[in-house]
Amino acid sequence: MKRGVSAVFLDRDGTINVDYGYVYEKEKLQFIDGAVQGLKLLQAAGYKLIIVTNQSGIARGFFSIEQMEEFHKNMLDKLAEEGVVISRIYYCPHLNGCECRKPQLKLFYQAQKEFDLDFAKSYVIGDKLRDLALCEKEPVKGYLINAEKKIIAKDKNIIICNNLLSAAKDIVGFKNHESY
Repeated sequence: MKRGVSAVFLDRDGTINVDYGYVYEKEKLQFIDGAVQGLKLLQAAGYKLIIVTNQSGIARGFFSIEQMEEFHKNMLDKLAEEGVVISRIYYCPHLNGCECRKPQLKLFYQAQKEFDLDFAKSYVIGDKLRDLALCEKEPVKGYLINAEKKIIAKDKNIIICNNLLSAAKDIVGFKNHESY
């Protein structure tokens, strides 16, 4: 019997790295406090790490695909230095009207097919409700981080928490918060 792979889908800007608006300059890459530790914890627990990100700055002409890819290479290199492996970054370069821009689900389903993922054993972490759209259609638990208090996650599959590290600790059932 084939058992699918467990994964954690991650938004990029505002979840892993600081979102200063249309993030693409590799020199300005700054990881959010606790993000790298959270990624390490998830990876150590056996989850495949996959980034799904909207990058409308490309369609708006703020930066090119090449500049975004340079940013991604820099991010992946810095994470690799910390022992973190991101399996793949999926991105939507469009503004609207496509099937790949979150809250649309095309990129999630593409990842599921490419990596033989089991949604029932997977999670989504993001800083906007649209990042967690997969939770509405599939048996995936979501974590909304850095959320304003006025946002109420009505869906029982969505938990509000402070940051990626706190989401990771909840996912793995981490008890010893002192170590990370």
